[in-house]
Amino acid sequence: MKVIFRIPVFVLRLMAWTAIAALIVLTVVPANLRPASLLPNGVAHFGSFFIASVLYYLGYPRQFLTSVIVAVTFVSAIEFVQILLPTRHARLVDLVVDALAASAGCVIGLLLIQTEIIQPTGKRRGP
Repeated sequence: MKVIFRIPVFVLRLMAWTAIAALIVLTVVPANLRPASLLPNGVAHFGSFFIASVLYYLGYPRQFLTSVIVAVTFVSAIEFVQILLPTRHARLVDLVVDALAASAGCVIGLLLIQTEIIQPTGKRRGP
C-alpha cells in the first residue's frame, strides 16, 4: 500500500504537546471559564483525549505500550488534580471514558502507521 500522508515527527509531537497542554489548561481553569461544547460531556471528553492520544502515538511511534501507560496515567492525573480544585470535580465516569479514549487513540495511531495511511518522517530521537 502506498503511504498517503508523510508528516514530520516534530510536527506530530508539536501537535500532540499542544493538545496535551490544552487538556491541562481546560482541566485547571474554573468550569465557568471553559468554552461551552454543544456535544454531550462524554463525547467531548472522549474526542479530546482520543485526538491527543492519536497525535502522541504518531509522534512517538515505536512506543505502543509505553504510550498507552503514559496516556492512562495522564488521564488519571488529570482527574486527580480536579479533586484538589474547588471549582472542579473528578468523576469516575470521566476517568473511564478518558482512559478508554486515550487507549483507543494509541490503537488507532498504531493502525494508521501499520496500514501506511500516515508515515511519521524525520529524525526520531528521544523516547
